[in-house]
Amino acid sequence: MADVGALDEQAVQALAREIAAASTPTARERAQRALSPSTLAMGWATRRPAFKTNLFRFVDVVPACETPAETADHLAEYLDDPTSPTSVRLGLRAAARLPRGDAMAAGVARFGIEQMARQFIIGSDDDLDEVLARLGRRWEAGFASTLDLLGEKTFTAREADHYAARVSRTFLRLIDAASRWPSRPVLERDPWGPLGRVNVSVKPTALAPKMHVLTEAAGVAQAVERLGPILDVARQSGATVHIDAEHDETKDATHALLRAIGKQWPDGPALGCVVQAYRQDAADDLASLVRWSGEALDIPLQVRLVKGAYWDAETIAARANGWANPLFEQKSASDASFEACAQDLAAGAAAGAVRPAFASHNIRSLAAAITACRQLGLGDDAFETQVLHGMAEPLHHGLRIWASGCACTRPWVTSSPA
Repeated sequence: MADVGALDEQAVQALAREIAAASTPTARERAQRALSPSTLAMGWATRRPAFKTNLFRFVDVVPACETPAETADHLAEYLDDPTSPTSVRLGLRAAARLPRGDAMAAGVARFGIEQMARQFIIGSDDDLDEVLARLGRRWEAGFASTLDLLGEKTFTAREADHYAARVSRTFLRLIDAASRWPSRPVLERDPWGPLGRVNVSVKPTALAPKMHVLTEAAGVAQAVERLGPILDVARQSGATVHIDAEHDETKDATHALLRAIGKQWPDGPALGCVVQAYRQDAADDLASLVRWSGEALDIPLQVRLVKGAYWDAETIAARANGWANPLFEQKSASDASFEACAQDLAAGAAAGAVRPAFASHNIRSLAAAITACRQLGLGDDAFETQVLHGMAEPLHHGLRIWASGCACTRPWVTSSPA
């Protein structure tokens, strides 16, 4: 692979300033976010790790609460705590003294959770027409999307069959809807060829109850069997199937699944996978995937480089079991790993082995990745920048505004759960 060498730090900082300037929210956007309960809660969670833990524990148990009194009791148990913001504690205590205060507190809590869900989840299976319409409007606005059907680990074959059926049903509907979207050449081709309008992400553990390090072979076989019809449709339609990343215990099995799919479908459909930079073995995994893609696939593998989503759970599990943590424990180390992996991914793209995608809400991280690509002579049509639906919305639009001023541009993709 090509050697990007040391990053041009001045170029990184200059590019970061350009993207930041394009991403500055308007006064109206700032006011809307300041008044949003979900924004307030997420802001508190970011600044207060202990509050974040309690908040998410409460969110986890709310669906099991059958009465307002149960919800209010759990609110008090988790959030009437010294680690919570003063306004939260005073509000809970005031509600406890009011007639029907438990109903009031429960209603406010459920409203906040529902608002948070609407912000980060683009829609539901029950309203698929609206989901497809929203994705269509994003396409018209210049955003491609990866659709991630929410659904985590399954425990029975029946649950896994249901998940696969959901993916297949949604996939077919999305392919049909996308066929009527207007032409967007910048979103439909890169240096390696055509890009499908449709991209879906699937969870390996949702496809196979045995997707685990101890039952890897059986889990891979189950997942390939359930994915087969979806992959055949994807190949016929030119769509992309992305194998998502999950917890540490399934990482190697997920890569084994990817290789099994590539062996059976080497000429397509287009495949994608995730490398989590907060993992200490991220660089090794990336090198292995780049090498495999170049040797085994006719269509280069799209590699989505992320920081990672399970730091708290993985770190707690490692400490509780006395294991060495597979993740970097300092954010600065994860950031440095992301930049190093971005350089390796750019080198893999320069060699023609992979299609790079850089997913982050950190402007510095995105600027470093883009600079790495440019230093290797890759055009701005050779990579994607990816951000999550509902998060850092000014950055979504800032990337589009910034890219429109470049000589050539590439998709800036929102990963949109449904």
